[in-house]
Amino acid sequence: MSKEGSSTNTHHGEMSWTARFIVFIGVPVLFGFGGFAISYLQAFTDPLHKIDITNDFVYPAALAMLVVTVVGFRTGGFRRGIGQKPQPAMNLTASSTKKKQ
Repeated sequence: MSKEGSSTNTHHGEMSWTARFIVFIGVPVLFGFGGFAISYLQAFTDPLHKIDITNDFVYPAALAMLVVTVVGFRTGGFRRGIGQKPQPAMNLTASSTKKKQ
């Protein structure tokens, strides 16, 4: 017998904890290390360049965290695309149920 529709994720469109960790922690840390690496390479070409952890790691990581958070809110928890509009709720007021004559 086969079970149709069985999956490890019970809610359709919900992110797993691993995916949340990667998106909200992994991406900002990756951007932070990228900024730090660029600054480190720049120190080879410019001897007067100082490597600063705040400017080279923290700011890029914070900006990446901000972008990931905004995109997360905008997409409803990464359930739909950025440009897609949410489905409007049904309006069941008295004026919408009257027939036009």
